[in-house]
This record gives sequence, C-alpha cells and structure tokens, in this order.
Amino acid sequence: MAAWQDGPSAELQVLQETGPRVSAVRYPLPDAPFRLWSQWGKGVALGDGRFLSALGDERGTDGNSYVYEFDPGSGRLSLVFDVMSVVDHTPGAWGYGKIHAPMLLTPCGDVYTATYWGTRRGLVFGDGYDGDLLLRIDPDARTVENLGVVASGRGVPSMALGLDGRTLFAEAVEPVSDTGVLVTVDLATGERSKVTIPGHQTFRSVLVGPDGIPRVAVGDGELAAVGPDGAVVREGGLPGAVLRMATPPGPDGSVVGVTVDPDVFFRRDPDGSIVALAPALGYTTSLARSDDGATVYSIPRAHGSAWTVGAPLMALDVATGRLETVVELGPLLEREMGLRLGGTYSIVADGSRLFVGVNASTLDDDSGFGVVALVVVDLDR
Repeated sequence: MAAWQDGPSAELQVLQETGPRVSAVRYPLPDAPFRLWSQWGKGVALGDGRFLSALGDERGTDGNSYVYEFDPGSGRLSLVFDVMSVVDHTPGAWGYGKIHAPMLLTPCGDVYTATYWGTRRGLVFGDGYDGDLLLRIDPDARTVENLGVVASGRGVPSMALGLDGRTLFAEAVEPVSDTGVLVTVDLATGERSKVTIPGHQTFRSVLVGPDGIPRVAVGDGELAAVGPDGAVVREGGLPGAVLRMATPPGPDGSVVGVTVDPDVFFRRDPDGSIVALAPALGYTTSLARSDDGATVYSIPRAHGSAWTVGAPLMALDVATGRLETVVELGPLLEREMGLRLGGTYSIVADGSRLFVGVNASTLDDDSGFGVVALVVVDLDR
C-alpha cells in the first residue's frame, strides 16, 4: 500500500459561461518518459464531488500510468499517484502504460481499477511482469494498494461491478492469440475464478443486467451470459455485431448500450428484450447515464476524429431514442485552448455535472492524440 503523492496540478478554466457552462483543464503531466500521453479508461465520480481519472505513457518496457484527482472546491486537477509506486518493478521489464478498464466505486467507498499494457508489440512476460494488476484505491485515506495479477499472462481492458458491490467481473485477454477469459473476483476474500467463453471477443465491456449476471460480446449480434455455476448461455438481439459499451442498470432495471458494426444505441429491458434506439453517429466508447435513468450522454467518433464533426456532446432519450446535441465541444476547445478534440473514452455523470476526459492534439496536428484534457460540463448553468 502506498500513500498518495503531491504531484503537479493545474486549474480549471471556464470556456463558456452558460447554455451549459463548460470548463476545461489540460492534465498536468509528470516529468517522465512517454511514447504518447493518452487516456483509455473511464474515470469515477466520488460521493463528495471529487473525480478520479487516469492517463498513461503508452510505453511497453517500463510503462507507467498516472491517476489524478479533480477537486471541485479548489478547481484543481492534481496528479496523486502512479502505478509504479505500488509495483516491485525490474527496470527494463514490461510495464503498465495504460489504465483501460473503468474505475469502479463500491458501496463502501473504495475504487477498483486495473492496469493494461501500453502496447502489446514485443510484449515479454517475466522479470516481475506476469500480467496486469488489480488496484484498490481508498480516496478517503488517500492510499492505493496493489492486489496482484488478475489473470496470469493476460491484460485487463474491461471490468464491471456486480450488483452486490462485492463482486468484480474482469475481461482478461492474451496478447498474441487475442483470446481471453472472464474473471470473477470476490472483493471481500480476493478469491478469483475464471471461465473461458467460446467466441469471446473484443474485450471492451461487461454488461451486467438486473439479474446480476455478467454478459460479454461473442459477435454476430450475440452476448454470452455466464451464470453463477459457470454455465454459458448465448443471447441474441443486439442491433450491431458486437457490444462496445453498456451502462449499469438504471432505476427501472434497463441497461443502455452501444454496438459496433453498425454503431447503434440500444436498451435492454429487465425481461431481456432488446430495443434499438438510434444510430450512434460514429464509434462510441463511453456512456454516462443520468441519475433518473432517462438520459444517456456520449460523444461519437472516439478514436481521434471527433473534431471533424464538432465533437458534439449528445443526449439520448432512453424511452424514445431521440438524440440531441447538448453542446459542440470541439469549437470551444479549438478557440479557447488551441486543441483539436480527438474523442473520449470517459464520460461520467455526477448529478447535473458531466466529467469528460478527452484525447486531443494541437491545431497543427490532425491526429486527435497526444494531449489529454478534462472537460467539465454543468448542465444546469
């Protein structure tokens, strides 16, 4: 276990006062080697208004990722710890250049997330790197603990929390064969079990329905549901070939998700039926659902090209499928910060406030990557 650090910090600036209010800040970077600064995992809003998120250096050898706290009281975004602070790392061994899985808040206030390799090219296990790690963060005590490898020889790009708040489901993938397992972790005991699912693919989202059963993508518009006894049942009806992202169940028990090929929003009702809602207007990787469950927020074209369509923050009506633009973030970041908004893998709702972590680039670079910024949208302003 390690205490949080006092790392570099930067202050939020207002880009637009009303309709809604939009503020942003570039992540203050560590003085450390990097291949490409980027953000791939969803952050988490804490009960007291703070927000945690991460970025990584995308390196393989000696790769490292960094976790940040945004404090709304001070308006500052601060680096609070890096993964290597809780790892017995051998210099020159493979590292942890991304945090790809979401950060998950448990009922007791702990936050769980997992590391991920910065790149799989040339990946070598050994010298202390045996697979990616499960981390437990205590935001009140301001500590982080390494809970060990989730599944030997595998990385962890996706996780979800069980409805009991004491069970964690992680997709763990092998870097060469691109095959994987679903790992179930008992957070109270640390006990792990794993199931190999025929056809398991993409490893990008675990859909947990109101029955508490995890479901993962197996292609051809199907999900595989894994029961408590490890039995696997295939379920069809997705409006696209593969599940890309799903929300936890809303107050009515429904889950909202988005597919790839084609990109379509859908609602999975408590009885298991699936309703196609609307085209997603491009590759969409992160969804934030309002407290009442009525609205889901997203930004299309996550992988570098959101700026080409204005990087619109979209609101989806879960009942009707109506999709509306709340605000175009792209022009604001270009005019006020000199940044091209490439896309997001992290949209988080906290009441009427949205935290949007974005990959971006400078205006002379069309890639949409290399700079990471936090955008805060206050919907009631």
